[in-house]
Amino acid sequence: MGHMRSAGEHGCGVRYRMYPMVVYRVSFVGTRLTDAEKAALTAAGAAWEGTECGAEGPCRHRALVNATTEQEAIAAVRTVLRADGSLGDYDAAPVRDSRGEVWRGPFYRSWHEIDWDTPERASFTEVQREVLWTLMDDHEPVWTIVRDPDVHANRVEIEAALAQLERKALIDKRISASGEPGHETEPVPWWAITDEGWDLLGFIKSPRYR
Repeated sequence: MGHMRSAGEHGCGVRYRMYPMVVYRVSFVGTRLTDAEKAALTAAGAAWEGTECGAEGPCRHRALVNATTEQEAIAAVRTVLRADGSLGDYDAAPVRDSRGEVWRGPFYRSWHEIDWDTPERASFTEVQREVLWTLMDDHEPVWTIVRDPDVHANRVEIEAALAQLERKALIDKRISASGEPGHETEPVPWWAITDEGWDLLGFIKSPRYR
């Protein structure tokens, strides 16, 4: 996707030079997308990223697509969706990485796609991976991570993994009320993946994240 990067991997383990495409985030407004429309986006090489719907107003949708121009990105999304006028206000902008550079190259769309054998990811422990998994959708305090059924570690091991990931600048924390039953107002760290962490994992961070 366009710009030369001598080691441009965005965490995906793919070295690429002069990739002709850029990842664009296409936004548009209308009623909710159907499952068939989301599937059509996937089949067309785009990725439905998310939807925000107001209490009474229309929904704003986002999709990620590889293209050479904003107009091409919009056309790639519009052509696979309904043509009855219920979706409109299309806009597109290039996605940028943690360094502010336009994202050129592949990106992961599912946690299960991650190649953990690349040099930059091979050192992750199983607990570190599980902790990162719990932070993919939103920031979390330790007590919710401990209770996550996909995390097979005790609190001491989880806190050690969080500290290790923080030292690598892959996660950071903000202090907020715990929300834990019996300790609702107690100030505790809430952890989230940093921009650098998203890049290393190979995912494009949603603008709605944290």
